[in-house]
Amino acid sequence: MKGPEPGTKYWETPHGVKMRMPTASVPYYRIDFTVAGKRTLTSAGMDWKAAWQEATRADALVATSKGLGGKNSFTTMCEAWYSAREKRWSATHQKNVRYFLDKVWKPALGLRQVGDLRINDFEDVLDGLDSVSMSDKARNILSSLLGWAGKRQWLSLSRDDLLPDRRVDAVTGLRDVSEDEVPTEHEIELLFDALLTPRVYDSPHAPRYVPPAYLAYLPLVAAYVGLRQGECFALRGKDVQGDTLPVTKQVQIVNGKLADVPVKMNRPRIVLVPSNAVGGRVNLVEWLHERAEVVGENGLLFPTSSGKMWRATNYLRQSFTPARMQAWGSLKYTFHDLRHHAATYSLRKGVAPQDIQHQLGHSSVRTTLDVYVGKQTDESLSRIREKLSSPAS
Repeated sequence: MKGPEPGTKYWETPHGVKMRMPTASVPYYRIDFTVAGKRTLTSAGMDWKAAWQEATRADALVATSKGLGGKNSFTTMCEAWYSAREKRWSATHQKNVRYFLDKVWKPALGLRQVGDLRINDFEDVLDGLDSVSMSDKARNILSSLLGWAGKRQWLSLSRDDLLPDRRVDAVTGLRDVSEDEVPTEHEIELLFDALLTPRVYDSPHAPRYVPPAYLAYLPLVAAYVGLRQGECFALRGKDVQGDTLPVTKQVQIVNGKLADVPVKMNRPRIVLVPSNAVGGRVNLVEWLHERAEVVGENGLLFPTSSGKMWRATNYLRQSFTPARMQAWGSLKYTFHDLRHHAATYSLRKGVAPQDIQHQLGHSSVRTTLDVYVGKQTDESLSRIREKLSSPAS
């Protein structure tokens, strides 16, 4: 399949969905279609192949709405669930559900076919939200939706396969993080190399976009220091102080605009930056000092190409998600899983759980103990044996 010819204004599917070409003022593809009298015009990125896939998904949605067959879309499932359940909800809950469906889930996954959805599709959306409370609310609503859909044979996978709750178990409470939720040292190195490799979007129309090289070091701050995504975005040159970083701010959307706000639970902390990262290839302390000199005291350490604060969804789309596909061949880990690496890395180095609690910004050491130390391994048994077998002093 060849790309669109230069000068073409749009491609059109059999059921009238238009894939509009990038222009000088709008340098990305857009999908334009109408369902039940409501027109939708949505961004589809800068890769024409991916945009065409979105257009074909929209075509199936239009065909379904016209009674012309086609698989069930995520939007169709959302609307079926809302129509079936809304009379049982209070007016406030109806408003909340409608908000998260229209503003979070349908814009991200509305054109996808239900049978094609997998866990990482949902986790990517949750990771892209700008606050913990938003993420929790979106997860709860999605959990209810998938529970309802699973009982009515909408899903090809079970609700637990599509949305396991990584933090809270309904029976046992907080649980330990499994091994498949923690990137290995080698996988962190593959991600770092992928981020250092320039990537060009495959499009004859869109301008070439190469993520700045300094973004390769942003995941290292999460993977070795344990900062959250919003905390990384808020770091400035003045925060680099020796081998420590004061963590007082995080980037969130406030009244529709990006802003520096106090960190989660308003618990500022000072964290230690390990000098060796990526198997000794990177001295993270030295790099942060060099970067601070470049941006100045008030400059952001990890800004966008235009020097502004990152919106989480844009960072994931433009930098992190393409890199992890290149590094791992799949979306097996989320950005938050890099914090799991920081915790387990510190444990292997012999750091006490109370110190890891402070480094990660957990509200209680119980969280650290239950999530990261609750699982007994051969390595932990070896450490106990070594300490208990040593002669008494």
